[in-house]
Amino acid sequence: MAVTITQLTITDDHTSRTAAELMAGLQLDQGSPEEKQQCDRLLRDLDFPNEHQNEEEYSQFVFNGQCLILGDSRVGKTSLLNALTKKPFDSEEPRTLGVRTNSVDREWQNANLAFGSFARFGKSVRFLRAFISSGEYLAFEEGTSTLSLCMIWSLYLFSLVLLWEFPSRITHLIFTLRFLHFTLGLMVAHLVNGFFKGIHCCCVELPCIRRKHLELIRDKFIVYIIRLFYLRHLTGKFIAYFLGPLRKIWVRSRVLRYRGDIKISLPGQVKIYNRRRVFLGFRGLFYQIESFVNGFGLGFCAELMINMSIVSYCEILHYTFMLGFGLSLLWFIRSMCKGRHFMEGIVSPIIFIFVIECAPYRSRSSYSMLSYVALFAGCACCALLFNKKYVSNLVAGTYKVIFVQKVALDYQELRKALNVKFSSLTLGILDFGGDKENLAYHHLFYRNQAIYIIVFNLAYFAASNFQHIEVKIQRICFWLESIHSKVKPKAPIFLVGTHRGNTSRTCLGYLNKHLQQSLWQTFSNDLTMNEEDKLMYFPVESKDGIHDRGIKNLKRTMILIAEENKTTLGQTIPFSWIKIQDAIINLWENGNTKFCVSLEHFPTSFRDFICSNWSKETLKYFHEKGLVIYIDKGENSVISEWVLLKPSLLVDITIQLITPRTNDELFSQHGFRKEWTLLHNKGMLTNSLLRHILTRIQENEVAMTGFLEEYGIICPLFYKVNNDITEAIVTHFVPALLPVSVNGNTLVWNDHPTDKRLYVFFERFLPEPLFHRLLSRAHQLSEKSFRKGQPLISRYVGRFWLTPSQPYRLLHLKEEDIIEVTFSHRCAAEDLHPSNVLSQVFGMVKWLCWGHFPQVKFYCGPACPSESCPGYQRDDISHPGVQNSMSRRHVIHVLPKENSSFYCVNQNCENDLKEWLE
Repeated sequence: MAVTITQLTITDDHTSRTAAELMAGLQLDQGSPEEKQQCDRLLRDLDFPNEHQNEEEYSQFVFNGQCLILGDSRVGKTSLLNALTKKPFDSEEPRTLGVRTNSVDREWQNANLAFGSFARFGKSVRFLRAFISSGEYLAFEEGTSTLSLCMIWSLYLFSLVLLWEFPSRITHLIFTLRFLHFTLGLMVAHLVNGFFKGIHCCCVELPCIRRKHLELIRDKFIVYIIRLFYLRHLTGKFIAYFLGPLRKIWVRSRVLRYRGDIKISLPGQVKIYNRRRVFLGFRGLFYQIESFVNGFGLGFCAELMINMSIVSYCEILHYTFMLGFGLSLLWFIRSMCKGRHFMEGIVSPIIFIFVIECAPYRSRSSYSMLSYVALFAGCACCALLFNKKYVSNLVAGTYKVIFVQKVALDYQELRKALNVKFSSLTLGILDFGGDKENLAYHHLFYRNQAIYIIVFNLAYFAASNFQHIEVKIQRICFWLESIHSKVKPKAPIFLVGTHRGNTSRTCLGYLNKHLQQSLWQTFSNDLTMNEEDKLMYFPVESKDGIHDRGIKNLKRTMILIAEENKTTLGQTIPFSWIKIQDAIINLWENGNTKFCVSLEHFPTSFRDFICSNWSKETLKYFHEKGLVIYIDKGENSVISEWVLLKPSLLVDITIQLITPRTNDELFSQHGFRKEWTLLHNKGMLTNSLLRHILTRIQENEVAMTGFLEEYGIICPLFYKVNNDITEAIVTHFVPALLPVSVNGNTLVWNDHPTDKRLYVFFERFLPEPLFHRLLSRAHQLSEKSFRKGQPLISRYVGRFWLTPSQPYRLLHLKEEDIIEVTFSHRCAAEDLHPSNVLSQVFGMVKWLCWGHFPQVKFYCGPACPSESCPGYQRDDISHPGVQNSMSRRHVIHVLPKENSSFYCVNQNCENDLKEWLE
C-alpha cells in the first residue's frame, strides 16, 4: 500500500487548463483510468473557467532591464558601481571574483525582483479535501470567507431557537446528517472532560429513568450536536491555529523516524510506502486528521456551554459513544463491502438500528462499553471473511489524499501592488571582474535587451602625454567587438573614463579626438554620446561618489536611455511568469537542489511551486533577463532539452578551469596532476579531468558539457591528441588557455610553390572566439587517418587535413581582421579543387556565424590578383579614389554569391580567378 499526500495552494487566476497542468506536474492524473476520471472530477469541483475572457487582465507589464559593467582589470568598475548606488568609496576595494549582481530602481536604491506570493492578496479561501483511490472519490469542502462565517453564526442562532422550541420535530433529520469527520474528536474530548465525572458515574448506581426523561436527554443531546455542527467552522479555525504547529511537529517526527519509507519527490507532496507502518493504517485517518482536531476542540467548547448533573452527563457520554460507534460501523462496512451491495444493504441498516435504537434500552451503564467493542470487532471480522479480495486490494492499492486551498484574489489590490513593483524601471547591474579568468565567460551574460558600460582608466590613457594611445584604445575595441559579435545593433553602450581627477578640458578633448578616429566609423550608431560635455565618453571621479558631476550626468543619461528603450527592455507577461520568476529567485538561495534540469522536469524543479502556463517562450524571456540559460537550437539539439536555472554555475566551472593551480593544490589533486599541467601548458582538456570538475557541482554532465561547448568555454576535439598521459584522452581544448604558438621545435607549415591561399574577410571585425570555434570545427571535420601527423592547434594558428594527403592551415591575421587559409595543391587525384576548398571553408564559417555570431558579416575569396591593387576600399565602385586606402588587403568577394564582385577599382578579375568558381 502506498499513500500520496499532497498539499496545494492555487489562486483563481488559473484556468482549467493551467490547473490541469498543476495536477499533471504533481502526477495526480497518473494511474488507472478511474483515477484520471477522479482527478477530472476534482478539477470540476474546483470550478475554474475554461479560459479567460480577457488575457490582458491577467498579465502585467514588467519594466526590467540589465546593465553590464565591463572593462579590464583594476580600472575602477566596482568603485563606479558603488558611486552609482550611493555606496562609499573604498580605496582598498578587493578585485572582483566572478560576477557581482545588484538590482536598483530608477532612484538607484536597492530593489528586489521577487514579488511574493499572490495568495496574500486573497479575499477568501475555499478549502477542498479529496480522497482518491481506484474507483473511489470523496471530497469535502469548508468555506472561510467572512460572509460564510456570518451566515454560520446566523444559522446557529436560528437553529438553536428552533430546536429549543421544537426539538422532537426534527430528531429524525438530525440523525440523517453526516458527522463522521469530527465524531472521533468529539468522543475523545468527552473522555478527557468527563474523566473525573466518570469516576463518580461508575461508583453511583444509576436510577431508573422513565421514557419521558430519556426523550428529554436525547433532545438535549440533539441540541448539543447541532451546536457543535454550526460552531465547528468557527472554533476549528482557532484550534487549527494553535494545534497546527503541533501537528506539523508530529508529522515531521514521523518523517524522520521512517524516512526510508517516505519519498518527497515533488513540491508539496509526500509519498508513503507500506514497508513500515508510518501512520495509522485506515485510509480515512489521513483525510480526517484536520476534522479530528476540529471535533476535539469543539468538544471542549461544548463542555463550557452545557450545565447538567453527573447522571445526565453520563447518559450523554453513553449516547455519544453509541452514535460514534454506529456511524463508524456504517462507514467501515460501506468501505469493506464495496461491490457487495447485498451485504451492504442488509447488514448496515441492521447494525445501525441495533446500536442507535435498541442498545440504549438494554444497556445504560458505562460498564457496557465492552459490548460495543465486541460488536465492532465481530462485524469487522465478518466483513474481512466475506471480502478477502477487497482486503488484499486495500493493502496493495495506492491512495491519494489532496488538500487544496483555492484562493479568490482581490484583483484591485493585486494590480495596484504589481504596478508599484514592475511598472517603473528596475535595473539588474552585473559587475564583472577583468582578470584573465573573467574574460572567458563575460559573453555568457550578453543580451539584446541590455545596457552596456565599458570602463577604462582615463588617467592611464593620458599618461606620458597620451603615449601609445592607439594601442590602449584597442582594448576598448576589444570590448566593443565582443559585444557586437553577440548583440543586435543599436544596443546602448556607454564609454566611461574613471580616475578623471584634475584632468583638464583640453586633455579630455584630445582623448575624445582619438576615440573618434578609431571608433566612429564602426561603432558610432551604438555609442551613447555625452551631450552635456560634448564627448564620446563620460569622464567620472568615483572618489567623489554621488557628488561628482560626471556621476550625476551618467546616472541621468542612463535613466533617460532606459526610458527611451522602454518597449525593448520591458515586456507584458502573464501572472504565471511572475510566479515562475519568484520561484527561480528563491531557488538560488537553496544550495541543496538541482539547477540543471530537463524541460520535462522543469515544472517540478522548485521546492514548493509547480509551474503552469509556461512554454519555451517563457524560458527565452528569462534567458534574456539573465535569470536562466536556455538555448533553443531546434528539436534535434540535445542542449535545447535542458535549462540551467543558475547561470553562475558556468562561471564557477570556468574559473576552476582557467585559474592556475598552486603547488599545494596540485599536491592534493591525486591522480590529476599531469592533466592539470597539460591543461594550463597547452590548453588541452582530458575527459577524466572534465568529469572530475563537473562531479563537484553534481549536475548533469552531458548538459553542463553542452552549455560549456555552446558558449565556447571549451571546444570539442573528435580525435585523440598526442600527449604524455597515455591513460587520458584529450576531448576538448580551452581557448583561453591555448598557447600563442605551438612548441618551438614544431613547424606548423612549410611553404611550397604549389600552395593556394584564400581568405575569410570580415566587414567590421573578426571576433577572436569565432576563430577558436573554427579551429574546433576544422578539427572535427579532419580525416581520421593522417599521413603527416596529428592536427596542431594554438591561439592564432592551426593545421588540419582536407584529405589524408591534403593539409591546410588556418591563420588569424589579427591586425587585418582576416583569416588566411593556406592549403596544399599538387594536383593529386584525391586533392580537393580550390573551388571545393573555398566552399568548405565558407560553409564552416557560415555555420559558426549562424549559430553563435549572427551579427558578424563576412565573405570568402582569394586575394586580388591585380599588381596595382590599392588594398581594401569601402564602396570602391561607387566612389573610386575618394576614400583613403586602409591597411587591409583586398579580398575578392566570391562567396556568398549574393553581392559577389570581381572588380578591383575598374578592372574585372573574373577571368583570372576561374579556378575558384564552381
